[in-house]
Amino acid sequence: MIFFFGTLLEQLSDGPNWIHAIQHHQTNARENWWKSLLFINNFSNSASFQTWFVAVDMQLFVFFLIILTFNAKYPQYKKFIYAIITAISILLPPLLANYYNLVYNTLVQSESLRYMEYQYIGYNVKVLYTIYSTVGIYLFGIITGEIYMEIKRRTNHKSFKGVFIYEIGWWILYVAVSILPSFKFKSVEDNPALSSLTSHILCNIWAVGYCILILGLTFKLGGIMRMGLSSAFAVKMSRIVYQLYLWHMAALYIIYGYIRQPLYSNDLHFNLRFILFQCVAWSLSFILTLIFEYPINKIFDILLNKENMIGSENSKSK
Repeated sequence: MIFFFGTLLEQLSDGPNWIHAIQHHQTNARENWWKSLLFINNFSNSASFQTWFVAVDMQLFVFFLIILTFNAKYPQYKKFIYAIITAISILLPPLLANYYNLVYNTLVQSESLRYMEYQYIGYNVKVLYTIYSTVGIYLFGIITGEIYMEIKRRTNHKSFKGVFIYEIGWWILYVAVSILPSFKFKSVEDNPALSSLTSHILCNIWAVGYCILILGLTFKLGGIMRMGLSSAFAVKMSRIVYQLYLWHMAALYIIYGYIRQPLYSNDLHFNLRFILFQCVAWSLSFILTLIFEYPINKIFDILLNKENMIGSENSKSK
């Protein structure tokens, strides 16, 4: 992807807005490629701005590997450590936002793609694109896994399907977390600390809600939602969503790079562009999954199986 953004992307279109949309991505790919390889590109602009989370995800993985290892050796400190991590996730971002006087509001204008990173580079690098901004969400996922294993151990993976109170509770929670992102507090938008604090509190509440929903799905709650997510079609589509995450911005740039005339958007134009974007993004992700991800995974499977076979043969000889 870094090579694509640094060399090939500029050749795919030539509209009047094209150079303004992709120039900074090309520059970032050429100058900061080594940061992406080391998974530290969240500390500066990367080839495609959504890939900051790839770096953060790797950093969180390493961090929680250390935490879980420590908890396994000293389980008496686990609750205390989890409480400290949750407090850091909620309180540290607004404290930093207030210290640096950083306020983040989403731009909605024609040059958003060009200036979004640079307009809020201070907030992004110092607050949003950091592990302490998302460490609470990662922690809630780990706690959800621990709760699942404990319930499974105690109930022998009992199904709660058909139990009215659990079924209706799951759907009420689903509606609640679905509308939660629409909540905005305009009175605090100009206050760095309060705007960041409210956004991170809502984000952590949203994460806890979805963790509970996922936990419910594992015990067969959710009705038609669970049937859809576990269908053969959804399972197959899930195998290319990572490539979709990596390449959807490239598809968006390519589509809008061909615009020649002034853009007068209406509902029909927006919906048609959205459908076109989905077709291009999913097709590109499918092709790249077949060309790169599957063969690379197969090579790693062969190498790992070979090492396991060698290890088993050595153990048998001993």
